[in-house]
This record gives sequence, structure tokens and C-alpha cells, in this order.
Amino acid sequence: MSDIPQSKFLILLPYFNRPNLVHNALGSIRDLQYDNFIVAGIDDGSTIPLSEIVEMHYYDLKDRIKLYRINDTVQSKFDQGGSQVGRYLNRAIVESGADLILVLCDDDALVPNVLINANCWFNKDQDHSTLCGFYHTIDYNPITQRPEMDLPVTGLHNYNEAVNGLCSLDIGQMVWRIETCKKYGILFNYPQTAYLESHFFQRLFDVGGRAKFMGFVGQFKATFPGMLSHRPDPYHNAEMREPILNWSIK
Repeated sequence: MSDIPQSKFLILLPYFNRPNLVHNALGSIRDLQYDNFIVAGIDDGSTIPLSEIVEMHYYDLKDRIKLYRINDTVQSKFDQGGSQVGRYLNRAIVESGADLILVLCDDDALVPNVLINANCWFNKDQDHSTLCGFYHTIDYNPITQRPEMDLPVTGLHNYNEAVNGLCSLDIGQMVWRIETCKKYGILFNYPQTAYLESHFFQRLFDVGGRAKFMGFVGQFKATFPGMLSHRPDPYHNAEMREPILNWSIK
């Protein structure tokens, strides 16, 4: 790996009121087997701020995590037509100085070697003609399981051929080049909450064509009964659990 250029990664971590589940995401960042990365933690007005969780449990990551706080209330999000998280995702991208980017949802987790594998894959393309690629995910239930490599690869969108990400991929499966996004203005919409990634995926496709499968598993995807229900707090049962401390993939 020493002969391969070490691209700088930006990990976008959107967070909203999942103070226990986010330990899976933050713990997996701590266990990454690659050093050249930064994290943009974007807190969309949580009652338990992401900054407090990082300060209390992930102090060793403070120099790697740049925190952004959105102070909108539930009512202000409704009045303005959605969350402003897209604005802050864009700001983090522009300010990062990174080469490659991926999204880690606050209830998911990264595979430890994901950045090593993505760095190798993108650096094989020396003329930078490939804009984006995607990896497979492993479904797990964050209420009853830890993300472990021996879980079956059963992700819903685990294609092996090149695809248009729109309606084909989860935002957490994609890795893309920041320089091309800046050049063509491929950024996130705001204010918007539902289907935030749809316009973004379509712009990636319009500019770069189909995303190619990178050939490895990159994330653990939280999947459990009731997670898509329209309750005010669909993660209530998961949040009854004690936080995971001293987290590590075995």
C-alpha cells in the first residue's frame, strides 16, 4: 500500500437524536485502518448534541471531527420546507480539502478497511475519469447485534454491475471525487428532508455516468423492524439500550 498515493477522505456524518446508535458509527471511525481522513459531524438540531457525545466518549477523535450544528427546531424545519442539512453537507465538502468523500449515517458503521480499499480502487484510475463507485453493505440490527464481518452480505442494493445510483443505491454505499463535484456544482439540495440524495444521485449520473461496483463490502447498514414507520421516534426502542463503550469489531 505504500506505493499507492494516499488520498484524503471526507466522511460526512449526519446526526439527529440517536445518541446510543451513533456509537456504532463513531466506534467504527475509531477502528479505521487508514489514517488520512477527516469527519464532518453535522448535527441537525438534536436535543442531545453530537458535540457532547464526542467530548465524553471520543475525545481521541476530536482533532479529526469538525462539528457543524444546525439550530433549527422541528417547527422551523416544517415552516421552511425541510431540513437545512444539505446546506451544511455542501459547506463541509467545500471546506474539507479532501479528495474522496462518503456518507456514514448515524446508525450505520464502517468496515475497518473500507478506506484502504476505496483508495486503491480510485488510484488505479490515474486520469481521474471515474467520478464515483459503490460498495456492498451488510445489514444488521443495531438493537440486538454489533456490526460483525461474519454477518451475511444481504444488503438490499448490492448490485454487481454499474448502475445509476438513483433508486438503486443507498447514499452510504457511494464514494465519489470531490474535485469533480466542485467543478460541476454537484451538491445537495436544501431545505429538504425526504429523498435528499435523489437530486444528488441524478447529477452524479448526468456528469459521470453509471457508478461502478468497487468489489468489496464497505459498510454495515442498520435494518430493524419499525425503522421506517411514521412514529415520532422510530428509534425509541433502540435508544433504550445502554451506549456501546470500548466499541470494536472483533
